[in-house]
Amino acid sequence: KFDTNGDGTPDQYQKFYPSGKLNIIEFDTNSNGQVDRWEYYNEDETLNRVELDRNHDGKPDMIKKK
Repeated sequence: KFDTNGDGTPDQYQKFYPSGKLNIIEFDTNSNGQVDRWEYYNEDETLNRVELDRNHDGKPDMIKKK
């Protein structure tokens, strides 16, 4: 958990593969306490896709593949 904007509340969460490499980063971009951006990484840590929740219902409604 990371507080990247210094407001005292975590706004970034990182998950890792069993190998220790980065798998997913989840973001709360509008500080409402709910994840609204997900970045998925391949095992070589290259970005695979980004999912966005633009209507703030907690579910992705836009997917951008790399």
